[in-house]
Amino acid sequence: MDRSIPTEEALEKLRQREMPMRYLVGTLKGRLSRLEKAFLQQPWEQAREEVAVKLLEREGEINILR
Repeated sequence: MDRSIPTEEALEKLRQREMPMRYLVGTLKGRLSRLEKAFLQQPWEQAREEVAVKLLEREGEINILR
């Protein structure tokens, strides 16, 4: 996996792997609009001293908003 934003096809390949793995990927702002209402309902959590995040679990994946 490179450091670019993956295509849906690349993400599907990761999901279908026989050996489970964890991965963190970026997304386009346009895709975030699908999750916006759900993220608004989530509380901010302190991940580190100067880093707050919102976590949203959907369809077996955890989405992170920073």
